[in-house]
Amino acid sequence: MTKHSPHKPLQTNPTQAPHSKQPPVRRRKPLPWWKNIKYIVFGILTILVVGFFVNAACDYYDLHQEMIRVEQQQQQLEAEQRELEAEKAKYNDPKAVEKEAREQLGLVKPNEVPYIR
Repeated sequence: MTKHSPHKPLQTNPTQAPHSKQPPVRRRKPLPWWKNIKYIVFGILTILVVGFFVNAACDYYDLHQEMIRVEQQQQQLEAEQRELEAEKAKYNDPKAVEKEAREQLGLVKPNEVPYIR
């Protein structure tokens, strides 16, 4: 046996805690699911809200893509309109109309003799 000095406390291994006088910790039984209903409802509501925002974001993206497509189509139609306006201005000149009538339709003025090439 070892003798202890009255001035030195007994050295113990720090990993071994002395038994305390507190009662042992009792673990709670898990609550049944119906007692956790507020967490279940909160989870469902959270999923619905997130789903709503994802759906709205997808709709916004689709509308944005449609807007880009319509703007490109508008630019193409405006370019085509400018070309047609230029062609229309060309046919406002009587000499250009006469030239097209002679070449495409084969028309001749009165008292002219047509010939075929």
